[in-house]
Amino acid sequence: MMKICYIHGYGSNGLRTSGKLKEAVGVDVEILGWDWDKPFRENFNDLLKRVKEIAKKDDEIVLVATSLGCYYARAIAENEYCELNLFNPCFKPWELADIIPPEISKTYDYEFNKSIVIAMAIFVSDEDEVIPNNVESVAEMFGGCCYIEVTKEKHRIESFEKYKDKILDTSFYKE
Repeated sequence: MMKICYIHGYGSNGLRTSGKLKEAVGVDVEILGWDWDKPFRENFNDLLKRVKEIAKKDDEIVLVATSLGCYYARAIAENEYCELNLFNPCFKPWELADIIPPEISKTYDYEFNKSIVIAMAIFVSDEDEVIPNNVESVAEMFGGCCYIEVTKEKHRIESFEKYKDKILDTSFYKE
């Protein structure tokens, strides 16, 4: 059995976006929420524990994440294998001091390991109004080790419909 889980970004509760994701892919989506006022490690440990619990019941987990949720998703997948579909990822939260308070952003100290092979698709916008130069940043971090598609989306994804096939194909989802 397969499970799609959604990890939201900073300042969100994930309800709106997970609803749009469910509408596009046609299967239930579980929100893996986290508290954006808590340090990274506290949230990470909680999310990793929850993913491990889901993994006991499901053969395959696909994490779909947006913005800062992508930071968590990649770190989780490096510790508990999951397939990833990441949208407008924030991999350098300390660069968003005008959005994320420094006392929180400085706790994001996870060092990603590109040598860990993970089925990962990244959809990154060259018109992202929140994370400047994100296309270059993503290419620098993960170019050559995953599927990267440059989009024209705003930071907040309004529809996952055009990404549906890739999300479901990446997950090898079968009813």
